[in-house]
Amino acid sequence: GETLSSYFWDGTAADASHIKNALVMAFFRKIGSIISTVTPTAVYLNNQYYGFYQKLEPVDENFFKSRNIQLEYLVKAGLDKCDFKLDYNGVKKFPITDGFEIKYPENSNCSELGKLIEDFYFADDSERKKIAETRLNIESFTTHLAILTIFNLSDVHAKNYYLYRSEGKWGVIAW
Repeated sequence: GETLSSYFWDGTAADASHIKNALVMAFFRKIGSIISTVTPTAVYLNNQYYGFYQKLEPVDENFFKSRNIQLEYLVKAGLDKCDFKLDYNGVKKFPITDGFEIKYPENSNCSELGKLIEDFYFADDSERKKIAETRLNIESFTTHLAILTIFNLSDVHAKNYYLYRSEGKWGVIAW
């Protein structure tokens, strides 16, 4: 069943009205993007008001099952959990400073995401185009970037998103 811990509770300090986030999520939904359900909620515990929050549906295996999307791989940005490195002429480089946390499959590591990043990193322009066409859900990424730019949600570019792979292609979900 649904419990308080079944959801993520967001206080969105940067937008106490919660209007910007609600508009962004509504816009994503309107154009058919995969997005969490967001419910504005006044929080009371023992009859004491604790503020206005947004209850966000977690992005996990059940999130994809409920939308009939075959999930192959899921990572959350911003938690520095992956350990992949690029070896460029003997120099170890970390291409993503904030890192990712593996969400699905649980027993996995970041090798799948690391392979994609490594392939992009070492490819020439024509190879990058082919990689993008065959391994990325380009509509997902461009839509995500465009909406976040239009609504000026800069922190979401850096850490508040999920990357997922379905049917062999990587996509992005705003969080």
